[in-house]
Amino acid sequence: MDQNKKGRKTRVLHRVSVRGLYAALLLGVSVSASAQESDKESTAPPSQAEATEAVGASVGEKAGDEVTKKRAELLSEAVEALQQTKLAIEHLDKQDGKKALDALATATGRLDIILARDPGLALAPVDVVTSRTDIIATVADVRKVRDRIEALVKEGRLQDARVLMETFASEIRIHTTNIPLATYPAAIRGAARLIDQGKLAEAKTALNTALSALVIEEEILPLPLLRAQAMLNAAEKQLHEGSAKAADEESEKSQIDPTIFIDNASYQVELARALTYGNDSLYEKLARDIEDLKKRVSAKNESGDLFESIGKQIDNLETTVND
Repeated sequence: MDQNKKGRKTRVLHRVSVRGLYAALLLGVSVSASAQESDKESTAPPSQAEATEAVGASVGEKAGDEVTKKRAELLSEAVEALQQTKLAIEHLDKQDGKKALDALATATGRLDIILARDPGLALAPVDVVTSRTDIIATVADVRKVRDRIEALVKEGRLQDARVLMETFASEIRIHTTNIPLATYPAAIRGAARLIDQGKLAEAKTALNTALSALVIEEEILPLPLLRAQAMLNAAEKQLHEGSAKAADEESEKSQIDPTIFIDNASYQVELARALTYGNDSLYEKLARDIEDLKKRVSAKNESGDLFESIGKQIDNLETTVND
């Protein structure tokens, strides 16, 4: 069944993390006011904003593909079962036990269909929500905030550390809400029995408890790694097409040099590492390979195999983030 017909929507929440840096200042972290004050190896390339803007559409497309995949997994029967549960609560508010029972009977029937189709299914997805947090800071700033968080934890100042941790991120989060099939159907039947006994208030409490027990799964897409991959894709595409294929002289001038994309990809990987996304041991080889890639491209040597290898390494890092 078409999920759009069921009125399902993927909500997207955006947040830019500047508050965390303000909190860092209040908690005694000295953060740089400009790139010049950052560590030399952690300074963003001058073209970082341009390169990031150039791949913005690609990053959005990758995130959109992941959300589309999650939405395709939503079960229409589970969505209706959830809607009918909420409808039953509305009827109970109006002291209409008969209509509440009818709604719960429909919900139970939909859940039975799901279990008959896949008896081993544990979670039935019913909704997807995405949120986005993007930190505004240099790599050096991020490292200083991270060091401060670690120090606060060691000092036992967990609430102060929590303030910094709240926006210590550059990521898209995909939240999938699921009905737990091991417990939810039984809760619905239990509420129906209470209604039969005339215990409408208790039945409403039972249904609200069931709704509060929905399971939310979370997938994290680190923006620095998404951007790094998009920048490398852009560099490889330009190398394949060649500047000679530019439509005119003006469009050729507007192109970003492939090595600039690679430089900025390297910086994004460094930012991802500073934010501790994924297995830290995987970063050393990735950084070396990106540097090697830049040398090959500058020397106009064959680099297709290295582009492919780096892409796989970034995919592996993204996988470890959600392990």
